[in-house]
Amino acid sequence: MEEKKIKIGIDIDDVLVECAKHFLDIHYDKTGEKISFENLFTYDLWVPLNISKEECHRIFREDFPSYGFLDNPCFIDKSKQSIEMLFKQFKVFFITSRPLHIKGKTHDFLNKTFSNNDFDIHFSGDFYKTQEKSKAEICNFLGISLIIEDQAPIAVDCAGKGIKVLLMDKPWNKDCEHENIIRVKNWNEVLQKLK
Repeated sequence: MEEKKIKIGIDIDDVLVECAKHFLDIHYDKTGEKISFENLFTYDLWVPLNISKEECHRIFREDFPSYGFLDNPCFIDKSKQSIEMLFKQFKVFFITSRPLHIKGKTHDFLNKTFSNNDFDIHFSGDFYKTQEKSKAEICNFLGISLIIEDQAPIAVDCAGKGIKVLLMDKPWNKDCEHENIIRVKNWNEVLQKLK
């Protein structure tokens, strides 16, 4: 009989693949304005970039696909290899706040990237509010006891509902603290904490 694996959740953007840096590259290409990644004090990117929320969402909706982000994104250092290792020990659920209009592309990308592994993909309503359940609600519904995340509000929500969080250290989550949150600097630290 096969051993039952512990369930873990893994965010996609800025945990598996670079998203904010890609956004900054598009912003620079469109405006010539160079913003440092370290100056992204919030994941509400329209605030540090001094653009409207609507323009920010338009860039995600229209420019991200045309700049190749959905088909050929840049992996965060050692993320792909590390997640491949996690499949051996855990039942993996990718839980993302991506909007539903890129659901198909997200499925295609993950199925291609991790083609030899069994995983589930769930879309939350944390960012775009196009889905009903938050990541914390999804984790509790599925019995996921730990999530790897980068966004402070989501991390605090999960932690407050009893879910352990490995929080990827980013400029926008520097003040995020909770007894159920463990800050990690990179994927090497993730693997060490999960041993």
